[in-house]
Amino acid sequence: MTNAAIAQISQSTLNLWQTCPRKFQHQVLDKLHLPSGSNTKMELGSRFHLLMQQRELGLDITNLAASDMQLQSWIRAFEHNPPIMIKGDRYPEHLRSYKPPSQDTYILTAIYDLLILGTNQAQILDWKTHNQPIAPDLLQTNWQTRLYLYILAATTNYLPEQLSMSYWFANTATTVAIAYNLQDHQQTHQELAQILREMTEAKRTNYFPQLPKGSANCIKCEFKHRCERSPALNLGVISAFPEIVV
Repeated sequence: MTNAAIAQISQSTLNLWQTCPRKFQHQVLDKLHLPSGSNTKMELGSRFHLLMQQRELGLDITNLAASDMQLQSWIRAFEHNPPIMIKGDRYPEHLRSYKPPSQDTYILTAIYDLLILGTNQAQILDWKTHNQPIAPDLLQTNWQTRLYLYILAATTNYLPEQLSMSYWFANTATTVAIAYNLQDHQQTHQELAQILREMTEAKRTNYFPQLPKGSANCIKCEFKHRCERSPALNLGVISAFPEIVV
């Protein structure tokens, strides 16, 4: 395995590592993925993000939005009840990277749905098409929030207290705003450094810990059979394949 396999560290990479290092190994390093079927919700969400980008660029998206009733509903919801946004220069679908000074292997990356850089404030906005809003405490601890704000603080002259991130949920036209401060930034810095050390050591030793048998995260995991974490295997039942007996 080469360093390039995990050079780009995104919020999804960090959330995956935090969920299960072994699953991280399968997906990120070994490139194992089940064939994905059609996911209408994900496709519709991607189309909505594209429409929002085109809208921000000043393009007329009226006819495109009218092609689907759900898209049209989300766009109308945004027009009637948008999130509170600061004034400043606006950058849709903005890619930003940061290489920690003490790291030669990893580059932290984030793609902001919309980044606004004001005179004394900066704001990250993220569009969500979940059926219901995600609880603020879950958003606060999710690596998307933490990494996006951390990278912005590390690559600009804004103080952490001058940064914020707002999630706008299209199905309910509601906003969850999250503030940032120096303590958050320092804590994220420490935890990121720890995770990157753990990744380096796991790669060096080729040891990626599994979750304990019976863990809730294993139930719907596509690798539960590979990791011997399926209920049938845990109970010592002979599987459909005669050569596998636990």
